[in-house]
Amino acid sequence: MTKSNRRKCTICGKEKPLLAFHGAQSHCKKCHTRHIRKEAPKRKSFTKGTANKVKARANGRCEHCGAKSNLELHHVKPTCLRPDLANSAGNLKALCPSCHKKEHAKPGMDHTSLAKKANRLRRANRL
Repeated sequence: MTKSNRRKCTICGKEKPLLAFHGAQSHCKKCHTRHIRKEAPKRKSFTKGTANKVKARANGRCEHCGAKSNLELHHVKPTCLRPDLANSAGNLKALCPSCHKKEHAKPGMDHTSLAKKANRLRRANRL
């Protein structure tokens, strides 16, 4: 008895190598990614006007280290937890890429941890 090293995706119908699948899933990684992107809610973002206000408030410098580089805007309270503050200038900081990366490297601030927190809050609100 020989084991096949290929499997047919239930979404696209193509026969692909086993490496194209996540474990025992019946659909390939490519179709899984497409499905997740379709189902993911559209992220609310800040408007250009709000972005300009925050950058003007920071005088074109990083609010942490004072560097004058390509400033990125950081939500102090994450939008997945507080979507009502997504476009609020008071909830945004102008940070250089290095400081922005450090903010998201803090424990509990990575996107996976934040998504878990948001899901727990949603479940708790349903009860």
